[in-house]
Amino acid sequence: MEGILEEMRLMLERAAASSSDGNNEKMHLPQFVYASSHEVYDAISAADEQTSSQQPNPTPFQEDKPITTPSSLHGTAKLIDEVLASAYHSTHGIYSVGLRFFSVYGPWDAPGTEVFDLAESVIAMNDGQVGSEHVVYDEDVNDYVYIDDAVDAIMSAMQYRPPGAEPPPVVFNVGTGKGSTLKDMRNDATRHFPGPGKTAQRSAKADIHAQRQPTRSYASTARSESHLGFKARMPLSEGLAHTLAWHRDRSFPYGRDPNAEESFERKSADAAISESLARATRGVNEEFRGGEKCSPLDRECLRGAPVFPCASECRRAERCTPSAWDDVATLSKMVTSGCDAVLYTILLEEDAEQIPSATTTIGADSLPYVGAGLAEDVEKRTQSRCNIAFVSDESPLVQRLRSEGEEYLEDENANEGSESGGGLPPLLRHGFWTVLPVPTPSSNTNAKSSASWMHAFDGTFVLEYLPKVSPGHFFGSSVRYAVYAAPSILLANIPKLLRRMEEGPPATADSGSGGFPENASTAIMLSAKRPACDPAQRGSTCASTWTRLEKNDALQSSMYNMIRVALRGDMLGGGLDPVIDSSVLVHSLREEDSRLFRCDFYGEAAQWGASSDERALEFIFSLHDLWSRAVSHWSGGKVWWNADGGSWTPGEEVEGDGGEEETVENQRRRLAESIGNAEKKQQEEKWMGILSATETQLFTHILPSEVMGIIHLDDHRR
Repeated sequence: MEGILEEMRLMLERAAASSSDGNNEKMHLPQFVYASSHEVYDAISAADEQTSSQQPNPTPFQEDKPITTPSSLHGTAKLIDEVLASAYHSTHGIYSVGLRFFSVYGPWDAPGTEVFDLAESVIAMNDGQVGSEHVVYDEDVNDYVYIDDAVDAIMSAMQYRPPGAEPPPVVFNVGTGKGSTLKDMRNDATRHFPGPGKTAQRSAKADIHAQRQPTRSYASTARSESHLGFKARMPLSEGLAHTLAWHRDRSFPYGRDPNAEESFERKSADAAISESLARATRGVNEEFRGGEKCSPLDRECLRGAPVFPCASECRRAERCTPSAWDDVATLSKMVTSGCDAVLYTILLEEDAEQIPSATTTIGADSLPYVGAGLAEDVEKRTQSRCNIAFVSDESPLVQRLRSEGEEYLEDENANEGSESGGGLPPLLRHGFWTVLPVPTPSSNTNAKSSASWMHAFDGTFVLEYLPKVSPGHFFGSSVRYAVYAAPSILLANIPKLLRRMEEGPPATADSGSGGFPENASTAIMLSAKRPACDPAQRGSTCASTWTRLEKNDALQSSMYNMIRVALRGDMLGGGLDPVIDSSVLVHSLREEDSRLFRCDFYGEAAQWGASSDERALEFIFSLHDLWSRAVSHWSGGKVWWNADGGSWTPGEEVEGDGGEEETVENQRRRLAESIGNAEKKQQEEKWMGILSATETQLFTHILPSEVMGIIHLDDHRR
């Protein structure tokens, strides 16, 4: 505060010096508005209220009445700020406006504040957890003002200047003029959450302050209404509903597990909570927004709540965006009903004429698709219907398959006991793939068709490749593993890959001696990036030009590199290219924590609008591993999956002797050794931890592409 006022004083001095040199241009100082607090007032207890005639400033507190003793150290500091503002006006003529904010609440509030802790406690108790009961100051009467009203007061103060050449500094109360207690707010909050829930724990401070007299503190709004034209518009019950909705979105950003077996009562209660909060938050919207709900593309109106496509496993049913995937996901779920594992690919180029993996053979012993190898599987669901290719409806491939009659009907016995209940339409077949057409934007389609790909995220890559990283809503409930492979990829032995996924981390020893525990499982498996071609190497045939990253990709890479520097390199990646290859992803669809993990990196990839998902995957993998190691350390365990204690980043340096005496040859030798060690590390398996709320520890498994049996088909046009 003092530093800002001093800088404004220096601005005046420089203006005076400039005018003495013949420059007659008048100096205009910026409008200075600062935040004070209602704690500058001495909160009055109930006993003192009976003798209000002896109080110099009884409630409601007025700005022009004398202040006796601030109610806290924070209030004392704010009172000093007001004294400084007055002193700088007296000595240097600096005009200022102070805003005495009463208890501001709403979304994005700080942990530790009364309303934040109250909302978290209510949400926790409704979810069957134990919340903390804030009974210490339940009877205190405070003036709670919603954050939107507080912002309106700031905007009004920035435009307020009384008449006169040198107006005096002024302060205004920012409140509603009405007092409420936390007890009333808790009762109002709990009415939105039907159901028992657990009883809150009474804090130890409650007993200590049991005999404490309640206090009263609320504002007089006469001055702010007459001078600023400001009046709080958000009723407390409605603002509290907005706050609870934000806390609920924060607690369950990806909703609940859509495949979880929940009781009818639980699902009904969740629906009732959503409807109750929606009704309570509709008042101001109807008055100032015509009664319309927030658009899924309006991030400000949604107050930071994530919005996902309706076909995503991360979406909330009451808030999602429709897309071309909706009908496709429903059909795909019916087709794959009864499959234990699914192989799938995505080819949305509208000029695609074939799927390279469908027309390439790699040997008689290879098993490149799900359900191969058994005679009874031929022409039935486990071979055809468990291998799904999502292909553009406008592509020549789909048109040719339809015209040539490349269709097959479901087996009559295949649907017995399945989710679909029969009645599937004829399905297209291309090699071992069952082709499901996907409507895609085309130059020949109308605006309505193209709008089906609109989404709140910038860019369309992550939306178009939604099943790749978020497949949980696309396949039948019987599917335990979903294997994504790019159209240019063949997998040599899928059953072997699935067995490796099923086995999980090797339980060779207990966690205390450096091995994996028995309750460990693999959530996702993928490969390391193949060694890139070096254009500087003699005889190299690869391109020697470096392609500049797109705007969003460059911004994403720069941000991750800054975080990587802050973490001292303890993250994947960091080079010009990602170190992981997302052309093959093996997902486990069994665990709820796996779903939340997929939603983490889908949301991370989507918000950047980048042209690839690999850097976002690296970041989320590293972030989960970092926190998993921290949790293991705090709980007294060992980080058994990362015995060397470091991260895996190709190109990491090796410490040397240094100094001026070190020769250039030694430096080159050390550099070659470090590169060789990095390449050796890249060819090894790597396990990375995933945060889990259950006893099962989940992991990301990164393997060399040769170990996974990945075969890249070079003739595929990207």
